[in-house]
Amino acid sequence: MANIQLLQGTEKIKDSYGKINDAIAALNLLQTDFNNHITDVAEHVSLLSENQYTAAEPVTSYPMGLSIMRVTGGNFSSELNANGTVVTIKGTSGVGFQIFASSTSNIGTYFRGSTNEVWKKWEPVVKSGTTLWSGNAYQAGTILNLSGNLNDFSYLIVIVDLVGYETRLIYHKESSTYEIKGFNLVNDGVTPTLAQAEIGLSRTSDTSLTIDRNLRWRWTGNAADNATMFLNDSGFNIRKIIGVV
Repeated sequence: MANIQLLQGTEKIKDSYGKINDAIAALNLLQTDFNNHITDVAEHVSLLSENQYTAAEPVTSYPMGLSIMRVTGGNFSSELNANGTVVTIKGTSGVGFQIFASSTSNIGTYFRGSTNEVWKKWEPVVKSGTTLWSGNAYQAGTILNLSGNLNDFSYLIVIVDLVGYETRLIYHKESSTYEIKGFNLVNDGVTPTLAQAEIGLSRTSDTSLTIDRNLRWRWTGNAADNATMFLNDSGFNIRKIIGVV
């Protein structure tokens, strides 16, 4: 009986050692996988040195996979000329995609892809627009009080009401005055009418625009030299102003 109990105790010890060895083997395998994972991340997610590359350097200069680079002092791009972060995704040696997120006020976020190892032009990331003003305004001297600050937006979409006339996207940081004008041909099959319209806007503050003038010329029928001009006419009016980041 004693020999049987001793044998059972020995077998239990052996079984415990076996489980410990299995656990150690599993830990070693896990460590190997972890090391491989770290190596893989190091190869495909790279934290680049600050200002390591400029925007002019080709796609082939960047490491494969995902890389992140901090840029300061406008060193990265003279076109954007801002501080920020550049995220680069490079799939093959000559194909890449970049996002530039600015930390400088009023610059915003831009992206660009590549063709034949050459970067394309930077394009702004257009987010959903914010309505800054809506109504029906056409009289010169009218002040349009906006619900937001112009400095928070890169572009303005000005929606006007004139049959057949398209809306206008303006980059409001180029100037403090804006021209919204165009031709409109309305043809009802009997009396074709050609109209030329122009509204002038000026930035009077960070949160307001003023209508400087509203002019509309109309030609009817075959009287090419006989144009009727309308001043501050409700036939051409501003209906909505949308800010786009």
